[in-house]
Amino acid sequence: MRLVFLAAGLLLCGADVACAATPAPDHPWLADNRTINRTIADVHDGGIGAVAPHVADLEKALAGAKRSMEIAAAGDAGHVYAFVADPGDPPPEAAKAAADAAKKKLIVEPNPYLEIAFFLATYYELDNKPADALRVIDVALALPGSDANPHRTDLVSKRAAELGSLKRWTESLTAYDEALKDKNLATAVRAYLSRGRGMALYELGRKSEAKDAYLESLKLVANDPEAKKELEMIEQNQDGGQKLPPSVNAFQVPADSAPPAQSSPPKP
Repeated sequence: MRLVFLAAGLLLCGADVACAATPAPDHPWLADNRTINRTIADVHDGGIGAVAPHVADLEKALAGAKRSMEIAAAGDAGHVYAFVADPGDPPPEAAKAAADAAKKKLIVEPNPYLEIAFFLATYYELDNKPADALRVIDVALALPGSDANPHRTDLVSKRAAELGSLKRWTESLTAYDEALKDKNLATAVRAYLSRGRGMALYELGRKSEAKDAYLESLKLVANDPEAKKELEMIEQNQDGGQKLPPSVNAFQVPADSAPPAQSSPPKP
């Protein structure tokens, strides 16, 4: 999303696109953008635990996200509104066409809602609340336009990890498979997702496939100690006690504030 731009609002404004300061201040997404920007600033200074004082506001923003997006889509007397994934992204062609047809000014705003879900989910993961993390992720992924958002994979990969924490291994595997379809994944991210896929396969008893997934991960990042350890576990046919891979996302949470990897519970 904004990849931790701490000063939001520096949008590229062309002749036919108004700057974000133009609309009336009561539009809900403006307040929601301020909320996530304050949260990001505090996380940058204090780690992911600094989300805590913002949780209520972030939850409120996410609960109203669908309605906020409906208001934006409807526009008003003089404006058409379009959400973009990152500040400075060009507006969708469909939004430009709609504004031209209605002879209204097009206002471009960063979409705060997937990012809000990401930071809430990361905080809940740190607080050992995978069900809450999964809940906010699913809300964001169900929002209009999320299927075309280039950062959708960030939340899908985190969803896979949370499902694993809840021992919902079949769903976790499906989510890992979906995330791995993204052709734009960085090598390190693809390696972590392959490792997560391997753990899900292992917990489902598909040990040969799990081994292949870990080998694929090690092809991508050869010296990953956790992947090596878990592959050794599979080869020795041991159960439980290993770690799930950490969530890897395009959002930049400071490295020293990232939540620890969740442990895979022993198999009965």
